[in-house]
Amino acid sequence: MPHDPRDLAFEVRLLREAIDALSEAVAEGAKVAQRIASERKQIQALFESFNAPQPVAEIKPSLEFAVPKGQIAKVLEAVCHQWDIPVELVMSELRGRGATYPRFAFCHIAHKRLGRSSSYVAGLLNRDHTTILHACERAEQLMSSDKDFSSKYSAVMTALQAMYTPTSDQMN
Repeated sequence: MPHDPRDLAFEVRLLREAIDALSEAVAEGAKVAQRIASERKQIQALFESFNAPQPVAEIKPSLEFAVPKGQIAKVLEAVCHQWDIPVELVMSELRGRGATYPRFAFCHIAHKRLGRSSSYVAGLLNRDHTTILHACERAEQLMSSDKDFSSKYSAVMTALQAMYTPTSDQMN
């Protein structure tokens, strides 16, 4: 039995409408996919900006405390406590990361943050003052590139601030 041409035309029209609808859906899906990809990139950039190490200038807290000269050993103890090493290791001649990173942090805090001279800090560590200047530079590099170093350094600064910021009772 032959098909009625009107039925065939009707079927073709339905197929064309279905193809057009699918084409529109595909085009709309591509637009949605582009929008999702764009938003994903924005979210990723935002996430990376929150997790990026902060430049040294931005993480420097304003020092509202002073460490008395006779108590600079407390700074060294705070550094060693944060890195979970004995004070003797920082004072030693060892050059491994376990000794140098805390040494860099101590030198930077004592010299740059607390204003002790490089010669004074060098005398404490039995080193040359240029070694202290180099340690300060390395500490600044590590703060911007090593999250672990940066977080430990910040923790030491927070601990020192807590120890040496006068309370309201002490201020009166």
